[in-house]
Amino acid sequence: MAYSNSCRIGTNGFSGGIWVLWSDNVIVNILGLLSQVVHMRISNGQSSSGFLYSAVNANTHRTTRCLLWDYLNSVANSIDEPWLIAGDFSSILDMFDRIGCAATFRNGCAYFKEFLFTNGLLDLDCCMSHFT
Repeated sequence: MAYSNSCRIGTNGFSGGIWVLWSDNVIVNILGLLSQVVHMRISNGQSSSGFLYSAVNANTHRTTRCLLWDYLNSVANSIDEPWLIAGDFSSILDMFDRIGCAATFRNGCAYFKEFLFTNGLLDLDCCMSHFT
């Protein structure tokens, strides 16, 4: 299947960037583009309904990642429609999500938990192997 449309955030250091590809039968409006997230509205063009999607590739540095949480919090406070957020958050929710977790890493997961709790979001978890 060929994708005739795309949006890309290039790689930065060890960050792999974000690629969003879509075909002509899908309407994608890019609403926000930051180094860690592409925020968009997706619809099929046949109805006015659609949903918001934020593709995330969070920075591994906690201080830089806080900019992502600030941005996503501002998005959450300004919307009233379905919103899907997916990607690599470079954060964990619970200690059992990681083996050998350092204290500094544990501190960083508090921001992720706070973001989910404050905005009433759910972690849908993964259906594959817990550790990759």
